[in-house]
Amino acid sequence: MGCEIALKESAFFRELLEKLIQENSEETLIFEETRVRWNEVKRSGEVNLLCGKCQKCLDLDKYIMLLYKFFNEEISKNDLRIELYEWTQAENIDDCLNIGVPTLSSEDFNISPFKNNDKPIYYLDLNVINQYKEIKFIKDKIEISKKIYEYAYSPAHVFEISRMNNYDRLKDISELTANLVILPEEVNLYIGYENPNYSLERIKKKPEYLRNYEEYWFNESKIRELYFPEFENEEFRKRVGSSNDLFFEFKEQINKALLFVGSFQLDMIKKDIEQRDYDEVLFCLYCALNIISYKCDNDERKFKSGLYDLEHLKYAWKADYLVTRDKKFYIRAKQIYNLLNFKTVVITYDDFLEKHL
Repeated sequence: MGCEIALKESAFFRELLEKLIQENSEETLIFEETRVRWNEVKRSGEVNLLCGKCQKCLDLDKYIMLLYKFFNEEISKNDLRIELYEWTQAENIDDCLNIGVPTLSSEDFNISPFKNNDKPIYYLDLNVINQYKEIKFIKDKIEISKKIYEYAYSPAHVFEISRMNNYDRLKDISELTANLVILPEEVNLYIGYENPNYSLERIKKKPEYLRNYEEYWFNESKIRELYFPEFENEEFRKRVGSSNDLFFEFKEQINKALLFVGSFQLDMIKKDIEQRDYDEVLFCLYCALNIISYKCDNDERKFKSGLYDLEHLKYAWKADYLVTRDKKFYIRAKQIYNLLNFKTVVITYDDFLEKHL
């Protein structure tokens, strides 16, 4: 019973904190709401029923403490924003770890080995695959090109489809790629054949994992505002956005961001990439570009879609070509792959149509 009370009360006090961290918040009114509600909780004796151990009881304790510290002028509004952000991210990480990845058996896979025929492999993002589905002459040209090219998909495509609940697209992926898939191994990537429905069924075993990962990723969008306000400057954003040699021209700023999200620097990246898995290096580089405002979106929907761009980056380097219709993703992917000396050539959808089909 006490934990059910904590669920209700923590949501209420969290809402007060969210109001409070706004620039023009009515602090006096929020203080009065906090005082009245907390007195009601104490008078009812409900506070004595809290276990103090479950997440919602811990949340309630944390939120009351933050409100108390702010109204007693022990922390500033910016300190409050940072503490609330860090608490939320820690909770998101705990949720991901507690849920964990699905426990899988051999029956969850149906992979056969790749028959390497020296054809170049093309990895199309989902927006390009949509064109294959919707425009007949594009589909016809791609079908003809299969005489000289291979097309591959990855779990990143299935992640996107599962979040959109448009499972018909799996048929298009299967038809386009003949089930050629790039899958993760322990330290590398593996190419084989598997129907994408198997990948979907593995995701469905723990769909909440992906939702928590999305929530964690969206909260990452607040890093720049909270910790690196100097990168919010409009003049700086314009200079970064027009850079053609980002990792040279803005090396100092990127290294600063990398120290926040990881533990390596650009000068050491070739050595570090041998000691770490590619997922970690790509994740840190992608987050660092977000922090310095390089070709990123702050809109919630668009920022969340950046998570899938990152997931595509983690798989596409195993292919010979990465094709995208997203200009920002195209530029980011080129910068990162060039830095890491990946063989993969990043091309636009227009170039793909004009020069490759």
